[in-house]
Amino acid sequence: MTAVLLALTGLADESELVRVATGADLTVIRRCVDAVDLLGAAASDQTCPVVIASTLPRLTPDVIARLGHRVVVGLAADALGTERLSRLGVDPVIVVSPAPATTMQQVADVCQAGVTPIAGDSPEDYCSTAEVDTASGSAAAASWPAADARPQGGPVRDQELRARMGTGSVVTVWGPMGAPGRTTVAIGLAEALSDRGLRVCLVDADTYAPSVAMALGLVEETSGMSVACRQAEAGTLSPTSLASLTMSPRGAAHSRWRVLGGIAQASRWPDVRSAALDRLWQAARASFDMVVVDAGFCLEEDDSPGAWARQRNAAALSATAQADRLVVVADGSSLGAARLLAGWSAVDRQSNGIPVTLVRNRARGSGRAWHQAVASCGIPDVVDIPDDPRSVQGCWDRGHSLGEGARRSRVRRAMVALAARVSTPLSIAA
Repeated sequence: MTAVLLALTGLADESELVRVATGADLTVIRRCVDAVDLLGAAASDQTCPVVIASTLPRLTPDVIARLGHRVVVGLAADALGTERLSRLGVDPVIVVSPAPATTMQQVADVCQAGVTPIAGDSPEDYCSTAEVDTASGSAAAASWPAADARPQGGPVRDQELRARMGTGSVVTVWGPMGAPGRTTVAIGLAEALSDRGLRVCLVDADTYAPSVAMALGLVEETSGMSVACRQAEAGTLSPTSLASLTMSPRGAAHSRWRVLGGIAQASRWPDVRSAALDRLWQAARASFDMVVVDAGFCLEEDDSPGAWARQRNAAALSATAQADRLVVVADGSSLGAARLLAGWSAVDRQSNGIPVTLVRNRARGSGRAWHQAVASCGIPDVVDIPDDPRSVQGCWDRGHSLGEGARRSRVRRAMVALAARVSTPLSIAA
């Protein structure tokens, strides 16, 4: 007999399905009335298979993700229910047959086979690129160049993953604690990439000190990141809806890049969950050529696995794990080098061998001692961003980007060089 958790509330044949479960060698250890009840039951048993109906109340992709790597079987009465479960990340999905015993035997066969799908993966690409291309009324799409005018290709770490998630590339900007200049570099990089003819989205994923919107003088009534994650959990986030949540920096010259603001307060970090973030990156890849993510400094996995687990650093961990390229920002001082060395092991584990560009920010002189100090990180690609406090501070004071307030400055020219380095693979024909 195989012990299972049943969550079939709302399914017309629920009582009959439960009754015939024994005949299919299934032992029902608990019948759950909604998603919260299911998570509570799943927390007490980390391996027990779960059978979920498409009609279960309060069911979201985050709930499926929290069930972990166990057998999760979906039951649906029709094609609409099958589609809903697939969008939520449930695989396989069994359509209820007129004979309840036949349905439960199919469930038993899956459970006994021990097929463990990856929680959160959807078997279909619900974020279709075509959805963006046809959405000419979108506020963000109105100013984007035609698809045939955009550079194609890009760094591909997993061809199958890229084919499912779209053509865009994710560039994550990370740096150790101590304000090395992550946000300044992320903003400058996003703007410089847009000047190269790319559709760019700058995402503020720093859950400790979100400041991209404030730096650019942008005011949003609600957090774009929180709303996007909420839509992702409900299975309604698409490239078009994501684009509608982004803001455009002031000035007509910046129509090619958009900003997705961060959480309103650091205490709202529970709004940003791993399962929702996976779908956010998927929609962003399908909607933009380049996604620049300003990630928080902490990459500590500070929560134990389980149905009720919540990661304080989910945004930074997800952004670095899903990135196609990593830009590591370190202050050009000796203290900045020491902080980089202290935090490098964590980011090296997350990077999984993807290309890494190291930025020596606020650089003065040749920095020979600095370069020698960080040589143990083994990053050959290093870009210096010169120390130009007058230009940077002037832009921050007025809520301007470097392109608006200091276009001819040394730091702006360095950002352009960094963008060329980061986007080089995009210009190579696939």
